[in-house]
Amino acid sequence: MSLQELFKQPYPLPPFKDALYRDLFFSVFLTIFILVFRPFGLDVYAYSRSYIIAGYGLIALLTTAVADTLVYHFLPFAQDDTRWTTGKNIVMGICYLILVGAGSFFYAAAIDAFPWSLNGFLKVQLYVLLCAILPVGAYTLIKQNYLLLRNLKEAKVLDKALSEEYPAQTADLPPDVIRLTGENKNEVLQLSQQTIIYITSQDNYAEITYIKEKVLKRELLRSSLSRTEQMLKDYPVFFRAHRSYLVNLSKVVEIKGNAQGYLLVLDGAAEKIPVARTRAGELKKRLSVYPKNLQFAP
Repeated sequence: MSLQELFKQPYPLPPFKDALYRDLFFSVFLTIFILVFRPFGLDVYAYSRSYIIAGYGLIALLTTAVADTLVYHFLPFAQDDTRWTTGKNIVMGICYLILVGAGSFFYAAAIDAFPWSLNGFLKVQLYVLLCAILPVGAYTLIKQNYLLLRNLKEAKVLDKALSEEYPAQTADLPPDVIRLTGENKNEVLQLSQQTIIYITSQDNYAEITYIKEKVLKRELLRSSLSRTEQMLKDYPVFFRAHRSYLVNLSKVVEIKGNAQGYLLVLDGAAEKIPVARTRAGELKKRLSVYPKNLQFAP
């Protein structure tokens, strides 16, 4: 795999809480590193007291924590990381290091360790990048490779479960025909649950993808995905795989893995549906009991 291909590989964004733990780990690592090695002249008289040097670690923690708070609460990609890649994650890490460098410069200038000048600012930026860019890049690549191998292995196990047969359900089956309504109640779509492939969120609408007379069709209903999921609560065949997707499990023909988690390959649809990390456990549970020869009530 070339470096360009590696940078295009999917990469998961950690939950906000995990991102804060990562910030804490980075700041502790940086503090220990500069206390032990005293790089870039940090052993001069201005840094004779260790707590002054440890201040750089505190600045790193505060800077990255504030940055993560802004990213996770205001930028759309943090809510849906399906298009996030290894390369983008490395670029974001470099941006964070630049912010840490800026914070470190103001701290250094405040304690008279560096002059208030462009040259001093650039020197601090260079020092921070030299200290951290290698471990940040290595951590990203190692994590991507580990998650990819782990999810590929687990996806094979789940994929094998798709071919297993379970006893057919014969009692208390929901009717085959599903009646979906829009918010104004005048929008009504009646479909056989066997024909629905998946449902996705499109702003204030739910887009139903289904097969009719062997042709793939899509229909929009003015309804949130959560509201649509509630209408389908009596149909265990439908699974909320992701915040943006409801999937008909009877249409899953293959399960693939990448560093972000699992991808569901559906019969009749070209799009591969991502499975959110928080939904992976529920998917395993559902596949362990879901009957492949599910019968439908008339």
